[in-house]
Amino acid sequence: MTLRRIVALSRDPEVQQLAQKYGQEVFGADDLADALDVIQTTNPDLILFDHRFGTGHIREFLDRADKHSTNVPIV
Repeated sequence: MTLRRIVALSRDPEVQQLAQKYGQEVFGADDLADALDVIQTTNPDLILFDHRFGTGHIREFLDRADKHSTNVPIV
């Protein structure tokens, strides 16, 4: 399964490599603010959080994301 665009919130090269296996285009973000900016311009098919982001971070992300981004699967 290949996704067109993946946004990976991670500094870990292994997470970036994993995203590249499944996405045609991978956009990296170091923090929630970067991710929100990237998502507004890329319209991703998947948002991938690494282990350093807990449920509180994901909840904050969903609260701050626009309503179009909340339909994107988050892992």
